[in-house]
Amino acid sequence: MTTRRPIRWLLLPSLLLFASVGEAQDSGRWPGSYNTSFRTTNNTNWIPGAKLQISAKGARFGDKVLKAAKFDGDTLRWSEKSGNPVSCEITFKAKDGNLLYWKKPQAKASFTGWIQVKGEKVWAFRGKLDTKKTAVATPPVVVKPVKPVKALTPNFIMPAAFAGRVSKASLKKEGGSKESEAVVKRGLDWLAKHQSADGRWDTDGWRDNCKKGRCDGPGVNNGDSRYDVGHTGLALLAFLGAGNTTKSGKYKATIKKALTYLLRKQRADGSIGFGEGEEIYNHAIATTAFCEAYGMIGSKDLKKAAEKAIGFCLKAQNPALGWQYGIKPGRNDTSITGWMVGALMAAKRAKLKVDASALAGAHNWFKRATDAKGEAGYNRPGSGSSYIPATDGKYELVPCMTAVAIVSRIHIGETRSNAQILGGVKLLLANSPERSSKKKTRKTNFYYWYYGTNAMFQIGGKSWTAWNEKLQKAVLPYARLGGCEDGSIDPVGEWCISGGRVYSTAITVLTLQTYYRGERTAEGK
Repeated sequence: MTTRRPIRWLLLPSLLLFASVGEAQDSGRWPGSYNTSFRTTNNTNWIPGAKLQISAKGARFGDKVLKAAKFDGDTLRWSEKSGNPVSCEITFKAKDGNLLYWKKPQAKASFTGWIQVKGEKVWAFRGKLDTKKTAVATPPVVVKPVKPVKALTPNFIMPAAFAGRVSKASLKKEGGSKESEAVVKRGLDWLAKHQSADGRWDTDGWRDNCKKGRCDGPGVNNGDSRYDVGHTGLALLAFLGAGNTTKSGKYKATIKKALTYLLRKQRADGSIGFGEGEEIYNHAIATTAFCEAYGMIGSKDLKKAAEKAIGFCLKAQNPALGWQYGIKPGRNDTSITGWMVGALMAAKRAKLKVDASALAGAHNWFKRATDAKGEAGYNRPGSGSSYIPATDGKYELVPCMTAVAIVSRIHIGETRSNAQILGGVKLLLANSPERSSKKKTRKTNFYYWYYGTNAMFQIGGKSWTAWNEKLQKAVLPYARLGGCEDGSIDPVGEWCISGGRVYSTAITVLTLQTYYRGERTAEGK
């Protein structure tokens, strides 16, 4: 078990953890001396750190040479594997946004990034070029240690699994863009403006919160009020996915209101918005939101709520298999089982206890529901995907359940070389996101695009690149511009009859956060 230590050791400019293990590469980029500072997870104050010195001869942090440092374009990375394993990643910026390196120091050069101690500690890290000094040509002087500030010792450290959301270091590396992130930001703005006073996102009554006229556009604008809890959880996940919490970010009040609403909705048995029939989706999504919120915020109330919610998930599961509607109904379906696995994995990332047998049972179901070609069915092999009778025939069939099964099996620990998974990947690539105009929506399925994107991200490589290119073409041009609906996504796809504009906007934002919302699961066995 890793022993927690106060942050004061990280504030020492000598930073002995960064030992010499290799030769610095391409350190002629971004030359100069940078004043650095750290920020703990639950504190908005920046704490001064050591100088980061970069010259043609290499890089130093305080009095230590960073011989393991490597430049990758505008990004500097270094790590130390002995002792307490440490890694750091920072991205440099020019005043004009130009990421090409300079021959001389520029007054507005800066960087942002993170420092992580493996397993638990992640800190925001930033620096700004010290214009009073020139580029370092000789070894820098030793900087005296900064006096530790005891009051800033954090009581809670965000698990490393959520660190990428804060730094967004993988956005560009994984195929995201300024355009995709702009859609995310505008989508969050729309959601924040249409949140009800009690903290929910009202599936069929969100228009009561329109402030600039009245949202309009094609598609089904109103959804089913039975799913307010689930859609509130979905919207909350979108805000958390962008790195916002109740303590940091632009939407602190929005998140606090949403959490207060969901906490009020939780019953003594741990269920959230649970009722007859399909309302178990409410519980699965809200549980995921509780777990992620706890993982990023660390509140005792959230921990208690998340643990109770996970307990109800386990209570509802069929023995050694999956879930469907109700508590141990004796029937299983891939759709709700996928959402439940998402909740259990969120709990694991937040370092909450999860019964391994629950994931093993879900794994059994996914294998049972998948045929030899890799296509997963809704409630048996060959049964296709779930659908809504009211919209049956209006949308083209897509292998949504296959996407759910692939991403769930990989998270549980399945190897990517499994024959069923490889077959499923081929099926997904043959059904990549597609939308050629505002009116042509027969292939629009936000639910499939969300799970397909997460599945292909886990696969990585050329398959992920090909899928991502199609995704951006199908999504980015159709985010609304202007009016009260600015930033929202028209509810023109399958399932929008139940979710309306809140659902289509929230799940699209989550899809476009895949680049940094989570990490690739390590290769299973």
